[in-house]
Amino acid sequence: MLEGSISSGGGVTSWLRSAGVLSNAPSRTLETIQSFLSRRVSVMKQIHDSIAAAQHRQSTQANKHGRSNLASFAVGEQVLLHKSAVPAHAFRARAVGMSSDVKLRSAWHGPFTVLRVVSPTNYKLDLPTSWQIHPTFYVGKLKRYLPLLSTPTTDEVTATDPSDHAAALPLPPPPSSPPPPTPQPSPPSTSAPPLVAAPQSPAPDNLRLLAAPPLSIDH
Repeated sequence: MLEGSISSGGGVTSWLRSAGVLSNAPSRTLETIQSFLSRRVSVMKQIHDSIAAAQHRQSTQANKHGRSNLASFAVGEQVLLHKSAVPAHAFRARAVGMSSDVKLRSAWHGPFTVLRVVSPTNYKLDLPTSWQIHPTFYVGKLKRYLPLLSTPTTDEVTATDPSDHAAALPLPPPPSSPPPPTPQPSPPSTSAPPLVAAPQSPAPDNLRLLAAPPLSIDH
């Protein structure tokens, strides 16, 4: 048994080293060659089928997580790019008014112009030169830009260089002088009306006698 085993050093059996022949070497006939080829072809087909089944499972799982976006874009069309496709170093030279907090940034950046259709699922965009990233992206990271439905935000990055973004921003209107104050109607007076003395009635006769001056008597 030990003499018929293949040694790890020479890669052959001890019979081949000593006698130069194999004790149990198969005969090289046409039938053995055809049997060997058929086994090899069967193994290759099994490997190909296993690879195809694995690819199908992977694509099914990937499509469950939002990779079923297969929208098509034309050259010159404007699209939005998802923030997950933009690395953090691209925001170091951020545009004016862009939030420095990652959580406060917009989920979509753009719009960017499509320069070339690399494949049905990959597109090359016109990105700012300061970003220094590869401009080709998967279609699942893109979304069509709709100007009539999109509202501009301060976190929105244009397809131009961020250094030119400040010059493209509209200037704020000059401060206008405040309008003259509008005269307000005076509130109704709350002071009490002046007191008016009531007319005095004539005194009765008994009071007149008491109020009359005393009579003087001459002696």
